[in-house]
This record gives sequence, C-alpha cells and structure tokens, in this order.
Amino acid sequence: MKVYHTFNLNRRCLNCRDPISDQTHALRKFCFKEQLDDGTILCCKDDYNAAKRKEDKKPFKYFSMHQETMYTQLKLLYEKHGENVTHNHLTQFHIIVNRPAEIIMTENKIYTYYFVGYALKTDDHKNFKIFKHDRIY
Repeated sequence: MKVYHTFNLNRRCLNCRDPISDQTHALRKFCFKEQLDDGTILCCKDDYNAAKRKEDKKPFKYFSMHQETMYTQLKLLYEKHGENVTHNHLTQFHIIVNRPAEIIMTENKIYTYYFVGYALKTDDHKNFKIFKHDRIY
C-alpha cells in the first residue's frame, strides 16, 4: 500500500520554509536530517539554532575581536620597544587604553589596565610599563 502525503495543514520548516507533510508528527518543526554523498549533513534545526546563537553572542564577538587586536598590538610594541613605553608609542600602535578587560587602581592611584595576555601599568598616564600576565577572564 502506497502512502500519500498531504499538505493541508500548511506546516513549514522554521528554517528553510519547506513544507512538512500532515502525516509527520505534529511536534516536528524542522526538516529531517539529510546526509549528502560527500558526508556532509544538512540539518535545518542545527542551522536555525546556530543563527539564533550567533545573534545572541554578537555583543561578545566585538569585545573578543578588540581584545585580540590589542593583544597583537601590545605584543608588537613589547617586542619593538621593550617594557617601558610612552603614550605616543601606544597611539602609534593604535592601542586603546580605555577599553581593557579590567582596570585596577591601587591606593597610590597607580592604574593597571589588563588586556588578554598583556597589561599596562601607569601612575602618570604618560609613561607605561608593559608586562605579561596569566589572568583568565
């Protein structure tokens, strides 16, 4: 006996909008997984949820991109000029001091700006000392 699929309920996949037959379980919201000849798997449910997660994590992406850029620039500056640098060096290497991962101020008003992998320590906002650290945020 041949089973005929009907589409009277007009149900569609939430991701690709392909029709879902009426004979399929009512809780199904996505297409069935499909494996291609080359071994890749097409899965609308995974694609849909990945797009949702990507949108939710968008603000964190910019923070991590900034931290990665600052790590690269601080590493270059440290290798080129050593640990003692000036504000002009930071400007030359496009290092943005006001967006670190963490700022710590001691009682003597000595500021330490922590980025991923490197930190800047200053007491007068003109001269800085770069040092490596192992902090995890």
